[in-house]
Amino acid sequence: MVTVVFTPAYQVYLTRRCAFACSYCNFPNVPSPLPPSPKAFRTFLRTAQRLGAWQVTLTSGEGIARVPEIESAMRYYGFPGWFDYIYELCRLTLEAKGRQPLIPVLDIGSIPVKELRRLAPVVPLMRLMLDSVDPALVSTIHSRAPQKNPLLRTLALNDIGRAGIPLNTGIRVGIGESPDSWAEAARIANEIHQRHGNVMAFHVIPFMPDPYSPMEKNPPVPAEVFNHAIKTVRQHLSSDITVVAEVFHRLALAPEAVVSGAFDLGPIFLANNERFDVDMLNAVNGVSELLGKIHIDVKCVPVIRESFASIYNLPPLVRSNLARFQQGLDINCLSSDTPAEGSPVPVG
Repeated sequence: MVTVVFTPAYQVYLTRRCAFACSYCNFPNVPSPLPPSPKAFRTFLRTAQRLGAWQVTLTSGEGIARVPEIESAMRYYGFPGWFDYIYELCRLTLEAKGRQPLIPVLDIGSIPVKELRRLAPVVPLMRLMLDSVDPALVSTIHSRAPQKNPLLRTLALNDIGRAGIPLNTGIRVGIGESPDSWAEAARIANEIHQRHGNVMAFHVIPFMPDPYSPMEKNPPVPAEVFNHAIKTVRQHLSSDITVVAEVFHRLALAPEAVVSGAFDLGPIFLANNERFDVDMLNAVNGVSELLGKIHIDVKCVPVIRESFASIYNLPPLVRSNLARFQQGLDINCLSSDTPAEGSPVPVG
């Protein structure tokens, strides 16, 4: 039987402040409070555990380390700077006590390699999207986001490899890119993985318009275009790299995405620090039931896949945290009656 995997996740928006502006993103156009204090962040971790999350994604805008409001908040919290604060949040996540362990995933944009090396002991996984490598988009949707230039983004991805941090990268589909750019993005991921061996997964993200973004009136990407992208990426991507169909906000795409070659649905966000998605659990179970009818099993797994952890030299604190998953603890996955990791997700 074919198996599809996902990771129950909780997202913490540290801040929506961003030094750049991409046309599909609403961060520059919505209010953003100051980053949470470590005390408040511990509360988020407890909420994540109660919900049954295994992954905590730390999200912020890019290029904000020297923003005056951020520097002032860091000093108030007692940290020399933004990256010292990030280090502490990752450490708190890895060391969180509770019903199940938590894995932090850092999604805060590109980071100087010096800071990456300092963060490496507490960062099990970084998420840095290529988004698109179509040169035509450099002067359009990325015109106010020069860090998304394909060359600069590739350099930032290589910095993560040099720091020895596992990496998830990928593309957005339906933002005006050409189909040829999907294959080119896969080629870039292959080169980084050949050089550093740290690329765990390649995410294919279907475009959904965000309110208050410049592209809020654009239609969502059609399912056939999304599936074509998955097939193209899988065809050109190294077999060592997992293709992830990141469909948590469009779960109806999941069955066809799986048939197209994506056997990983990535993070399924049960909530974030601003809102709960009360329908998400029912939606995931509905997808599980639908896939079961075509003999596809669905399982929860930690964000760091066991096969990747077995060959990659993860830091001691990260390995000890992952070992808690492998010890067969009674870990909650979508339901209080759910079996430990490795067992099928209950349906219905």
